[in-house]
Amino acid sequence: MRDSTVAVLFGAYFKVSFEPANLRAKLIDPLKANTFVFLTYRADSERNDRCNSIGSCGVRARFQCLKPITRFEMERQLTTHAQAASLKAATHLSRP
Repeated sequence: MRDSTVAVLFGAYFKVSFEPANLRAKLIDPLKANTFVFLTYRADSERNDRCNSIGSCGVRARFQCLKPITRFEMERQLTTHAQAASLKAATHLSRP
């Protein structure tokens, strides 16, 4: 981890396109930022291409331009129903 007070967080569905070289040159390096990558994969990816982990999706190779990466995480994307239930249960979001 860099000795930095800045962090860059990338959070996205795994198959979203991006330009890692531009992110490195124009954001991460100038800020001397630590880089965190948090991704999700869809349930249909598990069935179709078996992409359900950092290793099985080739994440490290795809994001190598962002090195050094402080932390990688990847989890299954919630369904619309699960997201709605989670929001409904979040009492701090409810109206008075």
